[in-house]
Amino acid sequence: MKKGLSLVEVLVAIVLLSVVIGAMLQIKSNNMFLLKRFNKNSESNSYISMTADINEFKDQTIRLENVVKNTDDTLRREFKQHKVEVRVSQDKIIKMPPNDYIQTASIKKAKYTLDNKNSKLFYKFELELK
Repeated sequence: MKKGLSLVEVLVAIVLLSVVIGAMLQIKSNNMFLLKRFNKNSESNSYISMTADINEFKDQTIRLENVVKNTDDTLRREFKQHKVEVRVSQDKIIKMPPNDYIQTASIKKAKYTLDNKNSKLFYKFELELK
């Protein structure tokens, strides 16, 4: 009875290990890509949210450098590169049943687009009182 491994058994083990390592590297590469994309989307959503806080539902172009004041030079340079386009439209006007307080209700939709790439929708509900 022999006590060692044959050459074929060693080659099969090496092939199996290389397949497993290759699959793990591919999974790592995919995860890194998804993580970078998530971070970029998260950053874009943060920038859009910053401008949504100051905008009064008007059509306009907002530069991020004008939104954030008193920042250091690194952030100011980064903000200088970005602008947010705001487009507002009337989404729906709701006629209210006869009552003593509210005449009509309307829903406005604002689309915020960062650098013509990422966009986010915001809705505003307005009541017109009598």
